[in-house]
Amino acid sequence: MSTYEHARRRTENWLLEAALTCLLRDGYERLTVTSIAAEANVGRGTFYAYFADVDAVLLTLSMRGFWHLQADIHSLMAQHESPEKEIRAWQAAFERAAELKDVLLVLNHPKAVHLAQRFQDVMIEGFKQSLATNAFLYPRWMDLPVEVMATFSAGAVLAVLRKWLAGELAYSPEEMAHMVYRMLYHSAPPG
Repeated sequence: MSTYEHARRRTENWLLEAALTCLLRDGYERLTVTSIAAEANVGRGTFYAYFADVDAVLLTLSMRGFWHLQADIHSLMAQHESPEKEIRAWQAAFERAAELKDVLLVLNHPKAVHLAQRFQDVMIEGFKQSLATNAFLYPRWMDLPVEVMATFSAGAVLAVLRKWLAGELAYSPEEMAHMVYRMLYHSAPPG
C-alpha cells in the first residue's frame, strides 16, 4: 500500500471513529459534519472528500460492522454442521447487535428512514451472498430465487432486530436466535 493510500485509509478511520464518538456522546439529532470533523481534528472539506453527509459515514460504519459480522459468522459456521451452525450464527448475530445497540438504534430514529433503507440494502446483499453459497440450510429445500429469500430474510430480521434493540422484545440473544431459526425453518431447533 502506498503512503498516499495509507494516509487516506488512516483519515477515513479517524472520521469513522469520530462519527461513532459523536453519535454515542451527542445522539443522532445533534450529529453534524462539523462535530465529526472537529472530533477527527480535520476540516469540513476533508470530511466531504470522504463522505457525502452524516448518513454516509454512519452507513459506512454499519456496513463495516455488518461485513465483519458476516465474516465471523461464516467462520463460525464452517466449524459446525446444520442445524447447529445456523443456530450459532443467529446467536452470534444477536450478540453482536447487542454490542452495537447504541449505533443500531439510530435506525429507529424518525429522521433516519433513508439510512435504515440503505442499511437494509446492505443486509440484502449479505444475505444474497450467504444464500448463494449455500451457507445456510433452507435454500437447499426451498425452490425460491435467492433475491426473494434474501429480501424477505433481511426485511424480517431487520424489523425484529429494531424492535428487540428498542426493548420491545425482551428476550436474550440465544432466545432470539432460536425464534428466528423456528421462523425460517418452520421447526424447533434440536436439543
